[in-house]
Amino acid sequence: MKRGGPLKRGKPLKRKAMKRKPRAKHSISAVEALEANAFHNAARFQRVCQKCGASKGPNGGPIPWDAHYVVEKQKLKAIGRTDLLWDHRNAMRLCKHPCHATHTNAHERVKLSALSNDNFNFAFEVLGAAAYDYLRERYAGDDPRLSDHLTKIEANG
Repeated sequence: MKRGGPLKRGKPLKRKAMKRKPRAKHSISAVEALEANAFHNAARFQRVCQKCGASKGPNGGPIPWDAHYVVEKQKLKAIGRTDLLWDHRNAMRLCKHPCHATHTNAHERVKLSALSNDNFNFAFEVLGAAAYDYLRERYAGDDPRLSDHLTKIEANG
């Protein structure tokens, strides 16, 4: 069956006024804001990317960087340690691209030797002996500090 012309409408369309849902506001307390700032400052004060060592871009300007969580936020939340989300000992400075991106996507991991003593102390304090496997899975290479921390945990255990 063929139509002989345009469709006809008896009445004009009525537009309904759509009510927008208010956005959920994610507000943080002043204390949490200070802690988050301290976490980012701990990474900022490292001055260079802990993976590639870069501090300046090709044009001599600053490079964009991220404050990387050595023990991931998801892990801290999973073990119920949200009180430690902003602990400065867990911060590592990585340039946004390619270092942070390739580490997070597991294409090219940061070396264990790039972790600071504070990073190791934090991981073993929070995860206990499980930090050994956790760090070996997420970081490349070897570092004698990893075995030393495990030995200390087992001796005190």
